[in-house]
Amino acid sequence: MGDYAVVLPDYEPQTELIAPVLQRHFDLIPFDARRKASQCKGYLLERVDESVARSVGDDLADAGVAAVVIEQSKVLERSTPMQAADVMFEPEFLSVRWTVGPMRTLYPWSDVLFLNAMASREVWYTASSTHIESGPEGSAPEIVTTSHDTSTSVATVDVFAVDERGSFIHMLLHPRKLHYGNALGNAMTPHKMRNFRMVVQRIAGHATAAVTGPGARVILDTDGDYVTALFRAHLTDPEQYADYNRWQLQMILVDGLGLAL
Repeated sequence: MGDYAVVLPDYEPQTELIAPVLQRHFDLIPFDARRKASQCKGYLLERVDESVARSVGDDLADAGVAAVVIEQSKVLERSTPMQAADVMFEPEFLSVRWTVGPMRTLYPWSDVLFLNAMASREVWYTASSTHIESGPEGSAPEIVTTSHDTSTSVATVDVFAVDERGSFIHMLLHPRKLHYGNALGNAMTPHKMRNFRMVVQRIAGHATAAVTGPGARVILDTDGDYVTALFRAHLTDPEQYADYNRWQLQMILVDGLGLAL
């Protein structure tokens, strides 16, 4: 198992430039090289020897592709979100109360690094009904219960920050599980979608140095139904969304480490 990785600052790969480098280094046929290059999504190589990683990085630079070689120990894994129940906006801090435990946690606005959003379909409630079906002649009737799920479209927002120990914190904001009174005060409306957008706007407005992902930008830039806008932008795949968030945090970490691209 190797100790290094090659990470790209562009999430969408420059396939035509990357594929020849992979073909030379790994003795791949052109089709396989192009496929690997097109699928890398920010992480070109992981767990390779340092000499291989640096040689590939040098050849990418010669081809005009920016890349950074980092130790595998600094490669981020996907994070598991914690549900926020309530947020408050202090002049210097984002104050968060989690769904588990009564304590609040304060995050300086400068430590709020990244926010993004996606849309999904969620089960709103499940209705059950029971009816009697007659069986074969001479047999007793059967009681049959059927269930029907009613689903709804929802946008959720993920906020990433660092705590006082320098560890990443992954906060999930769900419009139906968030209390808006402390966050919005007198600005709160009867409409959850409007309230949720205002919370996102206030986070983005305070955390001026934070990166806003494509989903967060949809919510911030859409005047009307931002959930539908997220679906139209195809920001709905949880696997792709998690991969993008991982890569974006990696780029923030690379920048914080002062590594050259």
